[in-house]
Amino acid sequence: MPDSRRKPPVRRFSTEQGEYLVQDEVFLRDDGSKDKTVTTALTFRDFLSGRTVPLRLRRIPEQRATETVSAEERRLDSVFMKEALLLAREAFDNNEVPVGAVVVKDGKVVSGARNRVMELPDPTAHAEVLAVRDAARALRTMRLTGCTLYTTLEPCYMCAGALVHSRVDRIVFGAADPRTGSCGSVFTIAGSPLVNHRFRDITGGVMAEECGRILQEFFESRRKDGS
Repeated sequence: MPDSRRKPPVRRFSTEQGEYLVQDEVFLRDDGSKDKTVTTALTFRDFLSGRTVPLRLRRIPEQRATETVSAEERRLDSVFMKEALLLAREAFDNNEVPVGAVVVKDGKVVSGARNRVMELPDPTAHAEVLAVRDAARALRTMRLTGCTLYTTLEPCYMCAGALVHSRVDRIVFGAADPRTGSCGSVFTIAGSPLVNHRFRDITGGVMAEECGRILQEFFESRRKDGS
């Protein structure tokens, strides 16, 4: 009896504790038409808190991890995250929530931005949104195909939506956001099977300690100042 399931490419999540995957199972009718899709999603909150990972969520073998992201890309992740951290520090020095982001294509930084919500003032001026805007202008295209967005903090729902619309290839973030994170921590906008773009890879936890520390320093200083 033929298998009635078809499994498209996996969506992969990664943290410093390990790499995991989510895989859709598409069930077909006898005539080959689509019957239904069953998806198991991973939340970073469940994973980082040590709660049981869903049974259908399997550990990625080493060879699986290299199918979507090359070893060279993995090596460069921390390099470009350091660039984003420099921008986060700049935001800190300007009394903005310290988040920085860079867009990379073909191993080169296309754009970089930091939070500028207070400075502009503009409630949409998050680092990721500004970096995407600048990259689109630099590349003269509304589709950032083949680009990777590096950000020091997991994108919120607004930024995740912008990344879906811009069609970036990968998302790499540092610290998880337990309040508005939309790559799995709270919401799963980026990586959701319901949106019209599938990212090649979503990786979290790259230099998470450093990215989280600057945020902690910022909010501690704000509390001391009473602001």
